[in-house]
Amino acid sequence: MVYMIYAGPLDEATDIANRAVYEMSRTVSRAASATAPADAASAGFKLAASLDYIAAALTALRDHSASLDERVAATVAAGRAQEAAQSARVWAQATLDRHHAAAEE
Repeated sequence: MVYMIYAGPLDEATDIANRAVYEMSRTVSRAASATAPADAASAGFKLAASLDYIAAALTALRDHSASLDERVAATVAAGRAQEAAQSARVWAQATLDRHHAAAEE
């Protein structure tokens, strides 16, 4: 088991961000089944942007890592966050397209 302790201001900032992401996740999960496509698409694009920020943060940490193993792991993590962001954008666009198609009918 890993025990986390207060390690500094970066640790504190990520704790704050994690709490916000947790609350956002709960809100989205509760509302998802009754959400209009346009609202869902908007949320998807914003979630993609959040993943972009996470990828950028991982890249910054990678750039200041001491070992090759750390740099490789951070590079992989950042790349997966970027891939997730792109997938979220594709999903959001498809959802928005469905909304527009339904509105035209």
